[in-house]
Amino acid sequence: RRAAAHQDARIAARSLAKLAALEQSAGHRAEAIALYRRALVREEEASGTDHPRVAGRLNDLALLADPKEAGPLLRRALAIQEKSPGARHPETAATLNNLANVLLAAGRAAEAEPLARRALSVLEETLGPGHPRVATAASNLADILRVRKDYASARRYYQRALSIDERAYGPSHAEIAVDLENLAGLLDEMGRRAEAARLRARAARIKVSR
Repeated sequence: RRAAAHQDARIAARSLAKLAALEQSAGHRAEAIALYRRALVREEEASGTDHPRVAGRLNDLALLADPKEAGPLLRRALAIQEKSPGARHPETAATLNNLANVLLAAGRAAEAEPLARRALSVLEETLGPGHPRVATAASNLADILRVRKDYASARRYYQRALSIDERAYGPSHAEIAVDLENLAGLLDEMGRRAEAARLRARAARIKVSR
């Protein structure tokens, strides 16, 4: 809190963001939002309105803000990042994924899909096809395709996420249980309940083992 009151705007912005993250982890959403807003203002003072660090602050705030506010915040962040660090950068992909998730939550899956596909493509190119962040992007795209009733494609991307995570983390990691439950939920919707039950049982065994 002392550092957040620093006269140097850059120090204040960084400290406010860390303080906001602490409040967020404690479940204090309103307090975290207020601190992220202050961090954004101080970052703009320190770096200018179009600096990549401002895009980071915009993302922080958007992830807690209401969807109507989050969309414009993320679009602004994306516009900044497409200039620097560039359209084909992992941080730009993260903003694309965040925006796609906001649009999906708002019932705009058709608009979310191309953003999620672009994010996945960027991460494959920059981090490699076996990186865990690629698995997250694949799972996000699967969520969208599932809402759009493209079950075959959604299943393929959920399975890809599972395969990447198994190689990255091993078969008993908590992330594997999440992947299995995502895939099981889809299989239930497809009427493949026996397969879904087997996946859920495996997920349960992972949770018990931890």
